Amino acid sequence: MARILCLESSSDYCSVSVFDEEELIWNQEETKERSHAQKLGTMVKDSLRAFEGGSPEAIAVSAGPGSYTGLRIGVALAKGLCSGFDLPLISVPTLRIMLEAFKLSGDFQEADFFVPMIDARRMDVYYSIFDGKMKGLTEDQDMVLDANSFSKEREKGKCLFFGNGSRKFLELIGGVPKEENFGGDAKPLSKYMGKEAWRSFSNNEFQDLAYFEPKYVKDVFVTKPKPTFG
Repeated sequence: MARILCLESSSDYCSVSVFDEEELIWNQEETKERSHAQKLGTMVKDSLRAFEGGSPEAIAVSAGPGSYTGLRIGVALAKGLCSGFDLPLISVPTLRIMLEAFKLSGDFQEADFFVPMIDARRMDVYYSIFDGKMKGLTEDQDMVLDANSFSKEREKGKCLFFGNGSRKFLELIGGVPKEENFGGDAKPLSKYMGKEAWRSFSNNEFQDLAYFEPKYVKDVFVTKPKPTFG
């Protein structure tokens, strides 16, 4: 038995789950926006009942891309738990979590390419491309969408676009062509992290607590406050 505590905070939602290997045994989600700082720690505390007086064997956290603030909160909490309880840290790419969410949804269907997309404001998205067997073909990247985006993949075969960023792409190309389909939002939630977290745990693929940082993809720009006088 290996119980893994999973934290996801990359989007407007935040969630915490406990897995026994790949089996989900506890789950809690918060759908109120911008509540990560208040709710994530409380959900972790509530999750302790799933360990029956014991502790997790590892902590898994969504690694990004996604919300800068949400990712920082989740990773900081995960690191703190690992340090405090002397546990290994597992990172799970957010776009991979979305792929698993889509795979388990009622919208799933076979395709030549799967493209999860996260809204990064304006016409920007974070995305990755997977083949028909769900093997990654690209690194996580950002893109400014236009009507010709993903033209090579669209010419080669059937593409399935999903995630909240896919809605913008749908509007750009004026609907869903016959050879393409859009598969809904596929929200990144902790209940979809179990398979990848267990794979990493089984292969001893752990992160260095001192150096691990979320995968923002784009540079983080921090605006300095204006000086005040008086």
